[in-house]
Amino acid sequence: MTFISRRPPEPAAGRSFGQQDISLLGWILFIMALCVQLVGPLLLWLISRLFPTLAQAPWYLPLSSILLPMLLGYPLFFLLIRRIPAPAFPHRRRMPPKEFLSALVTAFGLSYLMNILTQLFAGWFSRQTGYMPQNPLLGLETGLPAPLLLFLTVGAAPVLEELTFRGMVLPRLRQWGELFGIVCTALLFALYHGNLSQFFYSFAVGLVLGYAASRYSLRYSIALHVCLNLPGALVLSFIDLSAFEQMAASPAGSLSSPENLLPLLFSLFLSLFMFITIAGAIVILAGRCRDFHLPRSEDGLPERVKYQLFFCSTGIALFISMHVLLIALSLFL
Repeated sequence: MTFISRRPPEPAAGRSFGQQDISLLGWILFIMALCVQLVGPLLLWLISRLFPTLAQAPWYLPLSSILLPMLLGYPLFFLLIRRIPAPAFPHRRRMPPKEFLSALVTAFGLSYLMNILTQLFAGWFSRQTGYMPQNPLLGLETGLPAPLLLFLTVGAAPVLEELTFRGMVLPRLRQWGELFGIVCTALLFALYHGNLSQFFYSFAVGLVLGYAASRYSLRYSIALHVCLNLPGALVLSFIDLSAFEQMAASPAGSLSSPENLLPLLFSLFLSLFMFITIAGAIVILAGRCRDFHLPRSEDGLPERVKYQLFFCSTGIALFISMHVLLIALSLFL
């Protein structure tokens, strides 16, 4: 990837971007998340009272966990974000196929590496406390029809998440510098997932998606996000996860069972794919880290001061505190 660029970030239209705007952005994200966390359960309770048969369907809760942010959170965010002035739309360059492939390998490799580290921590945490942090994505494979699951996780979710974070949040934050905008947007994106299992790899992937959107165009971050979600959606849609649990519990017996042949081959392929992408990400980042450069804003503020203003703004502090609490609760639920 070509990391060097001398193009400065575009100024906001009308007035300069300040801490008040950052705090307002945090408030908007906080209200969006609060709406999903409070209004969502209330709506689910109301539906269970009015339509008890519907609420007992196996696909009801998995579907609700996906639809609630889409139907409640994101529309509210798009309505409120207009209160913060948006920067002028910058000139976008075409992302060469080689650059896209490098970004995709890097994103896959970082996501798998962070996921492995998270699983190691989850195992240590389970031994220390007796609680095993759960990945909420694993619950999606129960009950949801494969076409609907693919549409929601590979189509709707990546588009809405990219429009929100890379399309709306990043252009505003990058007025304080491109690196500042990419890092802070990735952090907000990771926190919004609200659980430990997705936090670290969402942050790592968010850096790559933010780079693609900031350096080239939002459509490339959407395309990358779709590609990243596709393998997991295919696994949840067409692979029986219980077979992997049986193989882990009894490896010797699983090898002699014909019905475990397909899961075994898939597991080997996935392991090879993970190894290749992790190695590829390390090679790409190590080989080009010296050329990595993102322009800073010309406002004269030191980078340390910008991050202090960001984390100390009321809205951002509320959003971060809320999601740190959600992540902490997810460790014991």
